[in-house]
Amino acid sequence: MDPKIFLYIGGAYHIGFSIFDLSWPYLFNWKKTLEPLDDMNAAVYRLTSKLLVLLFWIFAYISFVHTDELLTTGIGKTLMVSIAIFWSFRFLMQLYFFGLFKKANTLNFDLSITNMPFQDRSKQQTANTFLPIFLLGIASYLVPWLMVM
Repeated sequence: MDPKIFLYIGGAYHIGFSIFDLSWPYLFNWKKTLEPLDDMNAAVYRLTSKLLVLLFWIFAYISFVHTDELLTTGIGKTLMVSIAIFWSFRFLMQLYFFGLFKKANTLNFDLSITNMPFQDRSKQQTANTFLPIFLLGIASYLVPWLMVM
């Protein structure tokens, strides 16, 4: 199988994540949920979210436009491993903060402050749904790296 396919999947993956991240203010009703925070703390959420979108666009651009360089140069291979490490840490943080079966997360989303299309699911079910999605992010860059090593 051509390792470029994995990188193209990774590029699409990052575009998808940037769209998802751009929807956070709506999905999590930031107007209401961030209201109790002071301006400085509320801004941190907004800034971090926008920086993640930029990072995902950069990852997608590199994956689509510099595919050959990723597969053939030292810096490209390092970047593939770095992106896989990024998603590995995200996977581990998901487990750390949400766990697989944390009691506090068995509650459903607060319907008055979220606009999620999957509000009927518990927070835990939603958190667990992301685990295989993060594994796809890891595999999209780790598999081609292993193929060219």
